[in-house]
Amino acid sequence: MRNASLDIFKLILSFFVIGIHCNFLSDYNESTSFYLNEGLFRIAVPFFILVTGYYFDRIQTPKQLFNWALRIFILFIFWTLVYFPIWNKEPKLIIKAILAGNGYAHLWYVIHMIVAGVIFYYIKKYKFFNNLFFPILLFSLGCIIQYSCTYSHNETIHKFFRFAMMVYRNFLFVGLPFLMIGYYLKQNKSKGNWKLLLLSFLLYFSEVSVNYMLSRGYPNPIFDISFTLIIITPLLFLSIKQLQIPFNKGKQIALVASAVYFSHLWILNFLTSFGIQDSIHKWLITCLLSVLLSFPIIYVNSKLPYKIL
Repeated sequence: MRNASLDIFKLILSFFVIGIHCNFLSDYNESTSFYLNEGLFRIAVPFFILVTGYYFDRIQTPKQLFNWALRIFILFIFWTLVYFPIWNKEPKLIIKAILAGNGYAHLWYVIHMIVAGVIFYYIKKYKFFNNLFFPILLFSLGCIIQYSCTYSHNETIHKFFRFAMMVYRNFLFVGLPFLMIGYYLKQNKSKGNWKLLLLSFLLYFSEVSVNYMLSRGYPNPIFDISFTLIIITPLLFLSIKQLQIPFNKGKQIALVASAVYFSHLWILNFLTSFGIQDSIHKWLITCLLSVLLSFPIIYVNSKLPYKIL
């Protein structure tokens, strides 16, 4: 049975991603912008991956794994081609992304999720990997790499930072951990706990606060991941999943969320080319136009043999 609360929340998270790419409120209030763009909004992609992990038990055979990976790979190739006219303006980014197998901007998690899924399919039968220790260890290593880059005084590391993002923000340190945790929650029939969720929010934003205070004056203070993200994301997922929303259009909402996520950077680039710089205006217009654009995209998706959403 489809869970409408998760579908609705995924749409909200897609708007969070747009907020990151608009650098929401950065031109109004520095601290509020930081707490959103380097805090709250960063929950989105790990949440998406965790949802995939939760339903990964549907993949039981190598053929099902191949079909799953092929479907996502076709989606990745399609949207990579869609963004190539924009991407082509930045040849250095193309070289970096190709070397890292990263794809364009927000598409990184799609290709890395395929790799993580294939790896997890073959290791999940071993007891060593059916616990929380291994994914937490991997994710923590990724956080250490990120913080080492962010807080380094080495000029060479700062210049390397954008590429270093691909070193820690990948299938091994983000994709695999959240995929494994999602699967673990399903296998153990874990339930949400609103008190624990509240505590996790306090922990998460305490870490965000520390990052805000320590990162001032550092170049490129970007925090894609935080140590407590691996605590708050599963607790948030379980709590949202328990909400019973009487809504029978969950599938349509999920498609809108996907279309918004994949298409929004084209719209944002278009708005920027017309000189729209105000972050609130950019966010509102991009959200609205992305939702409107989602309907023809969903229609095209319904007519294609291989899906692009």
